[in-house]
Amino acid sequence: MTSVSEERRSERYAWYVVALLATAYVFSYIDRMIIALLVEPMKADLQISDTQISLLQGFAFAVFYAIAGIPIGRLADRKSRKVIVVVGVTLWSLLTAACGLARSYFQLFLFRIGVGVGEAALSPAAYSIIADLFPRNKLGRANSIYVMGGFLGGGIAIIVGGLVIGMLEAHGPFEFPLVGSLKPWQLTFIAVGLPGLLLAAVIALTVREPQRRALIAGDDTVDRESVPFREVLAYVRQHIRLFGPLFVAAGFVSMVTYGSYAWTPTLFLRKYDWNIRDIGIMYGSVNLVAAVSGPLVGGWIMDKISAAKTLSPSLFLAGGSAAAVITLGVAPLAPGPVLALSIFAIGIFAKTAFLVMPPTILQYSCPNRLRGQLTAFYIFTVNIIGLTLGPTAVAFLTDFVFDDENAIDYSMALIPAVAIPIAAGLLVYAARAAKSEGTAHSTIPVEKTSFETNRNP
Repeated sequence: MTSVSEERRSERYAWYVVALLATAYVFSYIDRMIIALLVEPMKADLQISDTQISLLQGFAFAVFYAIAGIPIGRLADRKSRKVIVVVGVTLWSLLTAACGLARSYFQLFLFRIGVGVGEAALSPAAYSIIADLFPRNKLGRANSIYVMGGFLGGGIAIIVGGLVIGMLEAHGPFEFPLVGSLKPWQLTFIAVGLPGLLLAAVIALTVREPQRRALIAGDDTVDRESVPFREVLAYVRQHIRLFGPLFVAAGFVSMVTYGSYAWTPTLFLRKYDWNIRDIGIMYGSVNLVAAVSGPLVGGWIMDKISAAKTLSPSLFLAGGSAAAVITLGVAPLAPGPVLALSIFAIGIFAKTAFLVMPPTILQYSCPNRLRGQLTAFYIFTVNIIGLTLGPTAVAFLTDFVFDDENAIDYSMALIPAVAIPIAAGLLVYAARAAKSEGTAHSTIPVEKTSFETNRNP
């Protein structure tokens, strides 16, 4: 029988692990998104267009991030998730620093691919670890802390990046032995990349691989070494009315959020004539406030409705949160920077609250040995739609439709006007499908899946 003190130590340890994983997510977002502040100096030094910049922000990172997540998710369902996280953090940290040594657009493109592959290791393993550390009625809050890490990273990247760039630009290029002259934007990549190596060491030394356990009734996968990939695909196909709309809707929301995040600093440079330092402090602060409040509210509400008999309340809630993200399309049209920041704050709160919800719904709904793989499918869909298309769609409209870099506000407004109604509609469809099928919150019933039929022909 477990004593009260042992239970408390276990709970404190679980929250410690979540804090470390959230910190890893902070570092991943800093390394992923710092480029948003470096658009103008990189364009000047490398002689490239908005569209080429957007490919570094989106395509180079996202395609390989999404594709690598599938085999990594399968590894997370079979092997040590702690090791996967440590290797991933080490890889993306080194390659972010390597971006600072790039001498051409092609080299930078290749290093961004490597950063994407490294970061693909984190979330499939992290969500699986968290689900094994917490009971279902605390899972939403635990996920919210992890998701909050990403948006804290985004805010920190803008604030610290703006301050670092402002400081480095005041001193001009720096000369180093062996590598030669480095511009301030190159040193920024090195400065934000290398600290991740220390975090990887802390995770390696202090985190234990958790014992796998079931969150759902009848889950026979928890004691199995692995689940054949054909069974994973069969599970997804059988429940496509839930997973299809959920994943695609999250992709469209992410298309808006990544597009907004990638180009908002440039918007303030071009439209409001702010400098990078001021953008870092003001816009970064707005991101930090929303990064704390949005996920916590979203996770708290998810926990409150976790006892519902169907998934439909969670999906309706996700649909409403997605609809509120439309404000990210209104903000760029504001006549002044203060009003724009105020409207951005509403949109950032909505998007951060929303992005807690799909992974939590996914954890409620799938067996243990499928969590990593289904999370990888989710990340694949979100990033192929969101991160690949979001930054590039804004740049494409600016370069080729409006043919004016100062029309970036109209480009940023047009994407949400199309994407968000689609996302909200898909989530409402999924909620109605879940309600009509009586989909239990404990899971989509396991006895109706291929796990039972394959074992008992």
